[in-house]
Parts: sequence; C-alpha cells; structure tokens
Amino acid sequence: MGILGVHHRGQTAGKEGYALARFHPLGPIHAPLGVADRSATEPGSPRHLDALANVVVAWRDAWRVLRGGPPVASSLGLRIVRAADESVEARQVARRDDHLRWTMWLRALRDGVVSIPTRGERPLDDLAGSLDVLGVAFGTDLTGIPTVTEASVGPWEDRAGTILRRLAEEGPGRPISVTFRARLDDDDHRALVTRALDRAVQSACLDGIDVASVFWSPGIDGIHDTTGPINLEREPKGSSETWPGAPKA
Repeated sequence: MGILGVHHRGQTAGKEGYALARFHPLGPIHAPLGVADRSATEPGSPRHLDALANVVVAWRDAWRVLRGGPPVASSLGLRIVRAADESVEARQVARRDDHLRWTMWLRALRDGVVSIPTRGERPLDDLAGSLDVLGVAFGTDLTGIPTVTEASVGPWEDRAGTILRRLAEEGPGRPISVTFRARLDDDDHRALVTRALDRAVQSACLDGIDVASVFWSPGIDGIHDTTGPINLEREPKGSSETWPGAPKA
C-alpha cells in the first residue's frame, strides 16, 4: 500500500518547509507495546511483563545490528491516556497504560533504564540513545466528536500537538517522525483532520520542536484499506490537496 511522506526540516512554518520524503526511516519493531500485548491475554501478568522486558531487549539488539546504516526509527503507538471514569480502579488502569505507552519507552530510549511496573528498574547496556529518529504513530482519535467539521476537530488537533510536545520534552533528543493513519471513511473528513495535523505540526515547529517528517499511511489505497489519499488506480483523491508536496487531484 505504501506510505506517502513529507519532510519538514528545520524550525520553519508554511508550505515551503515541506518536500516529498525520499524514504521512510527503518523501524525494526512497530508498536512495541502491541507486540507485548499480543503475547499475553492478561495485562500485568508475569507472561505479559516478561514480554515487555523481552521487547525492550530485542529493540536494543536490533539497534546493535542496524546502527550506522540507514536511519533507525522507533514506531511508538501513542495516544493521550485518560481514565474511563473517576473510580480509583479506572485511574490506576490509566496510570499503568500511560507508563507502558509513554514513560517506559521514552525513559528507556533516553536513559537506558528498563522500568516495568512491579519489577523495579534496571539499566541495559547500549539502550540509551538507541535510535536515530523518534518515530511515533497515531491515528484519528475523534472521541467526543459526533460530527467531523473544521471546528469540531480542534480538540483532536490539540491532542496531536500535546503528543508532539510531550515527545520533545520526555524523549531522547532526536528528530521526530510522525506516521499518521487517517482511519475515516469519508474523504472530506480525512481532509479536515489532515489539515488539523498540519496545523499541529506547524505550531510545534514554531515552538522549536524538530519534526523531521510526517507520513500518511497508507499512502495508496489497498484492497481492504481505502483511507489513503491516492486510490487503487493511482489517482489522487480530494484529500491529497491537503498534503504538502503530494500529487493533486
């Protein structure tokens, strides 16, 4: 299906800051938390905690093999974590999810420390700084938005900006690469959300955050996923107009 990308180098704003990306950074493990989750049916079980530790070690080992070649990027599946309700149990679940989704990985990549709930902390050789690009993947979390309009996507735009700023504050000091999944059936709605993402990236760059590249996945429709900006006949859709440097309809 491919990935359509744009580079956005430097602390610039405006469409002149974009150019078509020539390649997607190499990511040896996509959504590592998801990899661990699929290995155990019960979150927090000994099997699940073992899987989390193993994925961190696997990342370090992959870095040892791949460093020095094409840029190595993480592919962290991130979102803003909120408690489902105000109960103590819901808040505890949210804190655990936030730690596993954010703190554990950003601290590992920044400080070289593996921090898994109930298992304490331990340093791991060659883990700190084990990437060239801090890659993050997130989609269209439109929770609480009954109708997708230019005005109603504002909260999602704010969340996208929050993700970028938290990455810059807590991450290992690497350029950020975003892989965006616009999982919306309506192409006009995808265009609205893509424009919102563009504004969030521009704002982050103006704040001095180094967003090196942004990718739209899939870049071209597949048989089962038709949410790309280019259809199966390789014809640009209307939403492609919102993507800087992309082919236009």
